[in-house]
Amino acid sequence: MMNLLIAGDFYISESFKNHPLLDAAVEELFAAADYRIVNLESPLTANEPQNRILKTGLHLRSSAETMLPYLKQLKVDMVTLANNHILDYGTKGLKDTFDTLQKNKINYVGAGNNRREAARPYTLEKDGIRMAILNFAENEWSIAEEDKPGANPLDIIENVNQIKTAKATHDKVICIIHGGHEYYHLPSPHIVKQYHFYAENGVDAIVGHHTHCIGGYEVYKDVPIIYSLGNFIFTWPSKRDE
Repeated sequence: MMNLLIAGDFYISESFKNHPLLDAAVEELFAAADYRIVNLESPLTANEPQNRILKTGLHLRSSAETMLPYLKQLKVDMVTLANNHILDYGTKGLKDTFDTLQKNKINYVGAGNNRREAARPYTLEKDGIRMAILNFAENEWSIAEEDKPGANPLDIIENVNQIKTAKATHDKVICIIHGGHEYYHLPSPHIVKQYHFYAENGVDAIVGHHTHCIGGYEVYKDVPIIYSLGNFIFTWPSKRDE
């Protein structure tokens, strides 16, 4: 049995560099797990505005010097990269992120140098059990193309094919999904229907984030579905009361 810890959106802005953000109880929780995963919500790259993509909303970024000490403090083994901010600083920002993670021996899933790489599952093995981790993100500025870097899209046809392919060579498949309506505590009927369909096609657990608040939870056909974990650490100011 593997004790797998999956946390939600993780972003540390430069203004919080070297701040004591982690309670001892959080460190203990992470230390007790066999494998630790968080959603890296921004590229790790220099502040070079010319690399920003054209989009609406925020451009998030942080530096390796700011983020790595927290990732190492929590003993994070892998980050999910399929989210709506990972391409905010363009191809350069994403490739800097890949380089930093590789140099620091932190695994990643959900993004790649092209669509095929982004869709590739990550395999965990323990006690003879093979587990595939798949990571999808809603199509919001960051999606990979056939020959361009980016994130693995939340696409019902592609995702089900990925689930079935992974299930053919793994005992368990977990989908970590970045999607849903921000600051709303319940999933939309469309999201419920789509995640149910994934459960009907072989996935063994679904864990969501992106909404910045805790969402609903259910077990459907013996498949646990967490619609949103909410933020783990997200040091961006908000005017909302949630």
